[in-house]
Amino acid sequence: MFLKKLYTTPSDLFEPIDFIDGVNFIFGKKDAADDPKKSLNGIGKSTVLDLVDFCLLSSFQKNHATRLYAALDILRDYEISLEFELDGD
Repeated sequence: MFLKKLYTTPSDLFEPIDFIDGVNFIFGKKDAADDPKKSLNGIGKSTVLDLVDFCLLSSFQKNHATRLYAALDILRDYEISLEFELDGD
């Protein structure tokens, strides 16, 4: 079984994330015009991992998924989905 994609419905929360076979790296990129700080903190790298964990039936409690729980008002109107491939399907 391979993780192929992470996406939301409706699709305007973030661009769908496609995964490739093998090791996938999560890294960030900022547009200097949007945020002049050099730090890549707070752009969502860890949140992507939290969303994958959540979709794999993680606990959604304040003390376990703190970033997602803090974003409950934002996430309330979205479905978060993982797409898998198994034997080519």
